[in-house]
Amino acid sequence: MNLKQILLGICCLFCLQNARAQTQVDTANIFLLQDLEEIVFQNHPVMKQAALLSESARAGVIQSLGYFDPLLKAGFNRKVFGESEYYNRWDSELKIPLWLAGADLKVGYDRNVGDYTNPETRTSRAGLVGIGINIPLGQGFLIDSRRNTLRQAKVMVTYAEAERVKQINALWFEIVQDYWDWYEAYYQYRLISEGV
Repeated sequence: MNLKQILLGICCLFCLQNARAQTQVDTANIFLLQDLEEIVFQNHPVMKQAALLSESARAGVIQSLGYFDPLLKAGFNRKVFGESEYYNRWDSELKIPLWLAGADLKVGYDRNVGDYTNPETRTSRAGLVGIGINIPLGQGFLIDSRRNTLRQAKVMVTYAEAERVKQINALWFEIVQDYWDWYEAYYQYRLISEGV
């Protein structure tokens, strides 16, 4: 055999090997970036924690809106010794916060009777009913603590949303870097194992 025949035989074997390698179908599933994204966004604890930031901020807004809820207070005290009624006090008040300059609408009922009550606070047996409005003059005209708390809570929603996006982006950047490092290493391994 001469050199030409040997080279021709080697070329034929090489071509057959390539043809057989091309006909073999890769049955391994490829782990795509979209698959990784789905898994991470559904299950990663930092992603779940980031979602809680926005929920917590929205809960703060709801809580600060509670400062504008009506408030009902009532109190009752009574002391009786023997045949003598020392005192019988009933105090109740409904306070409705208004959005106007920190003002409050108040409706109240007071009853303070008995043998040993203070003459300054004593009322008739029927009691006293009062209605009024409490407006802080000068103080709280532009902003009061209730509206300020609400405004801060609304700003915190925006901040929490930005912080959530920041945490998600930082984590996703790190995960994608690791994915592409893995992807490169995996295909290097496949190339080496194929012997190409």
